[in-house]
Amino acid sequence: MSFLLVGVSQNVFYHHKAHKHSCFEVILNLEGSGNIKIGDELSPFYPGSVHLIPPHTLHEKNSEDGFRDIFIQLDSWEDPLYKMEKCRFLTFSDDEEKTIESLLRMMLLRYLRQKKPDAVLFTMCELVMQLSKERYEAKKVDPTVKKIVQQITFSFNDPDFRVSDVLERSGYAKDY
Repeated sequence: MSFLLVGVSQNVFYHHKAHKHSCFEVILNLEGSGNIKIGDELSPFYPGSVHLIPPHTLHEKNSEDGFRDIFIQLDSWEDPLYKMEKCRFLTFSDDEEKTIESLLRMMLLRYLRQKKPDAVLFTMCELVMQLSKERYEAKKVDPTVKKIVQQITFSFNDPDFRVSDVLERSGYAKDY
């Protein structure tokens, strides 16, 4: 993977015409909502939504209220998850702490100061991609199961804690 550039929408856009790149693009929506058409598929976007678009894939965005994005472009992404999914794009949401957005903003500041990609930007890009993979995989986890795991983790040292109580409140059977 080689980082190419990072950018941000300075103005609010209502329509971004159909276009494609010869590289991967990771787009995080900063504000506004609407739909992004990627290839022949329509996907919603909203603040914190992330779309990973592969090379040579036509995409366009539309919003009645306007939108702003921050994005990175990279020349390749050799991730087994992406190949395994066999899809034209990946979509997911940033976490509550806005980790991916924060990293993209730091990358933008560094890129503006350095005027060219460097080792630090490359490392930050790898981190964004690893976190993106993690967020994409997280959306497949049942939220109730996630909550149960969190309760067990946070109560690990509590001598009065009983897993059976958590399972009973969740509606899941003990053997599940």
